[in-house]
Amino acid sequence: MNGAVLGRLWICLFLSGAGALVQEVAWEKYLAVLLGSAAPARALILSVVMGGMAAGYLLGGRACRRMAAPLRAYALLEALLGLWCLLFPALYRLAGWGYLEAGGGPALRFLLCSALIAPPAVLMGATLPLAAAADSWGGAALAGAYAANTLGACAGALLAGFWLVQAAGLDGAMAAAGLLSLAAALIARSMPVAGRAPESPALESRTWPLAAAALAGACALAQETAWARVFAGLLGASTYCFTAVLAATLLGMGAGAALARPLLRGSEPGKVLGWALAGSGLCVLLLLPAVPRLPYLFHSITYAMQFWAPSYGAHLAMTFGLCCLFAAAPAFFSGMALPAAAAAGGWGRSLALNAAGGALGAVAAGFLLMPRIGMQGVLAASAALCAAAGIAALGRRGLWPLLAAGLLCAPALRPWDPRLTTYEAYRRLRAEPAPSYRAFREELSRGNLLFHAEGADADAVVVRGSEGKALYVNGKAEASPRDLADQVLSAHLPLLLAPEGPGNVLVIGLGSGVSAGSVLRHAGIQATAVEISPEVVSAARLFAEENGGVLDDPRLALRIEDAAGFLRLRGPSYRVILSEPSNTWVAGVAGLYTREYFEAAKGRLEPGGVMAQWFHLYEMDDRGFLTVLRTFRRVFPHASVWNPDSMNLLLIGSNEPLDFDAARFLRRVSDPLVARDLSRVGASAPETLLCLQALSEEGVERLAETPGPEHRDLRPVLEYEAPRAQFQGEWSRLLTLHDERRKNIRSSGLLLSRWLSAPPRRWTKKTSAQVSAYHERHPGLADLNALAGQAERYRKR
Repeated sequence: MNGAVLGRLWICLFLSGAGALVQEVAWEKYLAVLLGSAAPARALILSVVMGGMAAGYLLGGRACRRMAAPLRAYALLEALLGLWCLLFPALYRLAGWGYLEAGGGPALRFLLCSALIAPPAVLMGATLPLAAAADSWGGAALAGAYAANTLGACAGALLAGFWLVQAAGLDGAMAAAGLLSLAAALIARSMPVAGRAPESPALESRTWPLAAAALAGACALAQETAWARVFAGLLGASTYCFTAVLAATLLGMGAGAALARPLLRGSEPGKVLGWALAGSGLCVLLLLPAVPRLPYLFHSITYAMQFWAPSYGAHLAMTFGLCCLFAAAPAFFSGMALPAAAAAGGWGRSLALNAAGGALGAVAAGFLLMPRIGMQGVLAASAALCAAAGIAALGRRGLWPLLAAGLLCAPALRPWDPRLTTYEAYRRLRAEPAPSYRAFREELSRGNLLFHAEGADADAVVVRGSEGKALYVNGKAEASPRDLADQVLSAHLPLLLAPEGPGNVLVIGLGSGVSAGSVLRHAGIQATAVEISPEVVSAARLFAEENGGVLDDPRLALRIEDAAGFLRLRGPSYRVILSEPSNTWVAGVAGLYTREYFEAAKGRLEPGGVMAQWFHLYEMDDRGFLTVLRTFRRVFPHASVWNPDSMNLLLIGSNEPLDFDAARFLRRVSDPLVARDLSRVGASAPETLLCLQALSEEGVERLAETPGPEHRDLRPVLEYEAPRAQFQGEWSRLLTLHDERRKNIRSSGLLLSRWLSAPPRRWTKKTSAQVSAYHERHPGLADLNALAGQAERYRKR
């Protein structure tokens, strides 16, 4: 095949790879809507994708040996893949409806994934050997095809993760992927018809190259899984961080395959394979000792960049560069290994075993290894295995490879300090870093480590600092003493406004367990807590003093699963649903703020039930605040906004107007257990609680009517906009501008106005003192002192 035709073939493979990664990114987000984003769901999706691709590799590898014109078959498969992409949104909606109607379950999850993504995955796998066979037989041809395809996949990952899904939504992204596949099919169809190239002299098919292909795939995917968790914990767990790790890995593999093409023309494939495996392992082992310096390095670079490249785009480019430094370098050698293994062991079987090994490596790393040996252990063990296998392949068999790998592992296995993830470098971008790495280490050592656990979904750390205990999940603070008022009041406010009497409450997001503990202070209440991570549940036990030992309370039922998937399936109704997820910029969390999520919660409320949704004002701009408020209000016709402290707010919504009765409210607040719990945050007076309402139903309606987008499952605008607001240190001021507490109470729709109008309550100086005391605890709130004075004058009339 001449150079011009070969270039067109590589363009086809580049477009095919780009379309494939756009599809895979979209598949994960589509299916997360139905299955949730917990580790078991992600593992199922990955297994089906990699299993389908393995089957396609095997079928394509066998078929290309018998076909006279494999390029025609390649064009046909690309066209079928493009058509599947265009039909996918309709197929997804049909299959999703059937899944929810049937009630879900493990078997249905597998059938759903298999029906939607296994057929295109098989087509993807079959295209690579068919296209490569149009060039020539041998490892060099496959290396060129694999390089073009993988570099295209890198471009597709960057396109989908940084722009396409945000701009066009999931349906638009899938359509774009289909057009890329159709473009590849048209280019391939226009190329001159050529028979299968003459086969190179057959190499003996041995077990070792096939085992090496599987090993390379397993170690590469295990390392990618671990690197993603490392970078998320140290640099911030936004969707852009995960995209950067994926793209860096693909870039390294594509570059390695490109280098393997000339090497395989003049070298023994087994020798190239040995050097590639050894290089991959040794590279990781040499990089591991540098990981503890990563937060300090990241902080120092980002602080310097604010003076000469302060844009968010420059920040993302720098993050991608760091990911390339750590993840792309070992992936470079992994990219060399697969073509070499295929040249020595056969295309179809080598590619299939590599894909199957990749699925096994990722699942084993997440579920089996990480909870036992941690991220560092996964990286070190997989690297040592690769290094030992590579050294053995080069002829140094026996004990020496193991000894060499063990010696190289020694510095890499020096344990990382779990407190590294508590530094939150991504939140210190404008703060001057420590003058030296030693000073950085001293700052970390001030916190006393109480707990650390790693699992498939989360890395949980509890430290005791000068203010008290704090819980960090995947490198982000989720509970600390400064959050106590927010957590306690987020539980009490919706329960005090909901109908009285025995009932069930759903708490989404356990965290430190404080909110769940406050829920159970109310008589006759049974609670169900849904938490995605078992490591967080274990960490919550260290907060028994703060949460009242809620995990040992028989009235609490604990469910370890994804909250969105839990709500969408049929189940019991609840008096109150309290949703306290993490911040919207954290990858996957924005799915707990979509219209579909709110509709699922609304469908699980009993008559008169109340939905309470936590949200943050910090690290959020006005556009994001309005998007959440608008989305919530369009689901719940009766919505109000409450402001427990200056940093957070609570959206309270219901299907019917709140049945507020002043005497009943006073009686419920005065319950001894409830009053004692409220007193620890200085809010035991009913007037103090009512002063926390910032927007009435009318105020919410006025703001929600402003034009703008909703946050939807298939158009997740917040997932991509929130990280930018977090980087820029935004703070939404809209609530301050429209706060009804700054207006005349008598003309407002706030519940405080109804309280002041209801006899026999009187607003006294003691009441004003209680409100002022709460304001002193939270000085960033609206001027509650002025509000108290206005209320006191109003009651004297």
